[in-house]
Formats: sequence, structure tokens, C-alpha cells
Amino acid sequence: MIKTSFIDGVKIIKLNRIEKFHSFTRELAFKLIDELEKSQNDESIRAVMITAEGKAFCAGQDLNEAVEDNGLDIQRIISEHYNPLILKIRNLSKPVIAAVNGPCIGYGLTAVSFCDFVIASDTATFSYPEVSIGIPTIVGAIRLPRKINWSDAMELLLLGEPISAERAMEIGIVWKI
Repeated sequence: MIKTSFIDGVKIIKLNRIEKFHSFTRELAFKLIDELEKSQNDESIRAVMITAEGKAFCAGQDLNEAVEDNGLDIQRIISEHYNPLILKIRNLSKPVIAAVNGPCIGYGLTAVSFCDFVIASDTATFSYPEVSIGIPTIVGAIRLPRKINWSDAMELLLLGEPISAERAMEIGIVWKI
């Protein structure tokens, strides 16, 4: 689910759930939290980069986890692994860089919005498509208007349409392409 490597003081954490486009599950979130905690305490690590294998960055929350019999409900997903991961990214005392290599959707976009730097490939896209079926993003709706211009945040939060890496850079989500 996760691969790690080190280059010149940077810990690279690669999401590796290619078959599901790196959609988040409880297990994946906990593994990422664990890697971030290890990074916090390792003085040889100066920065952390989160990226993904393959053509996608993150397809958001794996909804199968929420709808399976005896599955976690959304409230529990948010409180048990969604919020702790966001807090870990936000509070890490080292820079956290997102290297977005493809679609960055839903929960992935929210997590990226808490990173210190976002670098995107020219094929990266960013979106909250869940709003098009009546499911609003909660943490994204709180975070995005604080990070970027209100109208630009509403474009993502209310329309559900993907924006390009170039557009994401124009509005302040992406630092470099």
C-alpha cells in the first residue's frame, strides 16, 4: 500500500494501491500516518514528499469501505482516520510536499491542500466530483476557502468538475508544474 525511499534528506512516500487509483482506506491512512510519525522523529529527514505510483495520485476515499456490510460509516471514517491524517500532515514540523502525478480527487485534494508545497505534472487534475451526486466535502469546504480565493474554492466545491494543473496553479493550489 505504501513504498518509501530516501533521497538527500527527503523521505518519499509513494501510495501504492494502483488497482484502486490509491483511494484511501482506513489501512492506507494508518500506514501513511505511521510513516509521517516516523519522519517527525527522524533527524536525518528534512522533508517528506507524498506521491503515488502509476497514472493517478488519489481517487479519494474508497467508498466500498463505507458501504460494505459492517463497514465503517462516513462519520467514523472522518473521525478515525481522515481527520488524524490531515492533522498529521498539517502539524508535521518538516515540510510536506505533494507531488501530484494525475487525478487528485476528493479526500486526496483535501489532504493535498494541507501540504506545504504542491508540485503537479501537467497531466494532474483536481476535483471534488462527489458534489455532483449530492455529497458535499466537509473538511475540503472548511480548508479550501482559507487557502484560495472564495470564488475559486466554490468552483471546486460546488461544480464538481476537474480543473487542470495549470488552473490549480493560477488559483494557488499548486506551487509548480
